[in-house]
Amino acid sequence: MERFKEWISRHKRLCILAAAAVLLAIAAAVGIVFAVRPGDSRPAQAAWQEAGEQDLQTLQEAGILSGVQDRTVEVGTAVRLRDLVTADSKVVTGVEVDDSGVDYGAVGEYPAVYTITF
Repeated sequence: MERFKEWISRHKRLCILAAAAVLLAIAAAVGIVFAVRPGDSRPAQAAWQEAGEQDLQTLQEAGILSGVQDRTVEVGTAVRLRDLVTADSKVVTGVEVDDSGVDYGAVGEYPAVYTITF
């Protein structure tokens, strides 16, 4: 228990980020439950947090996440962006990548959305 307390005191920023992510995940789950409830005419609500460059840098410096970065890919090359991401399974419970907006057959800049669950 002492080692755990020491780890938390050394990684306060990471713990706050993880706690915020958990709360947002719970809020999103509650929003999804309300969205699929039959007969409910209220609009669906979702909660999520966009991570900025500073947040990603903090996770990378802590060795928790790597591979979430801008990439240059040759036209026509098949790439699985998820395979390029590594995460510490003790902290990160899931990583999903939505690259449906990426046209690998045409030159351009395209967004990919990374969803990281803590």
